[in-house]
Amino acid sequence: MKRTLSLTALLFLGTSATALADPHLTKTVTAKLPSTVEASINYYTVPANMAYIEKIKVGDFTPSRAVLSLSGATSSGSTAVPAGEYTIGAVRNASDWTLALHPKLARGDQPDSSKLLLLHSSFSTAEGTAHHSDFDVMPGHGTMEGKAVLTWHFGTLYLAGALE
Repeated sequence: MKRTLSLTALLFLGTSATALADPHLTKTVTAKLPSTVEASINYYTVPANMAYIEKIKVGDFTPSRAVLSLSGATSSGSTAVPAGEYTIGAVRNASDWTLALHPKLARGDQPDSSKLLLLHSSFSTAEGTAHHSDFDVMPGHGTMEGKAVLTWHFGTLYLAGALE
């Protein structure tokens, strides 16, 4: 009995220390797009694992664990984006990344590249480091001036995709 209690106490303390050392926060970001469509992102913060990112092949879609919900139809450049729920992700290109949406994926589902909606995107590694995933919707600048922009900051990668 004493041995079982000690093992249980150790497991609890070990789990508690780990949870306190690196909490994963559940977050929701909601914004009203200029078109009056409501965009809501639900996600939880995960540590930026750049070693994982380095293994992704050119052309592959990498889903995040973030879900974008749109109350109405919108667009991104020439891409129509119907109302609905989408897993936010990115497609690796030879020298950069493109922000993309896939109809909502359940954990473990494999994405179907024919269902990807590629957003009018910009990519940067000059926005600092996000030690955990961070998503937002904010006003655009530069080529996306006057548009709402979906952003994903993960490690040194910073992606922005227009939502009009």
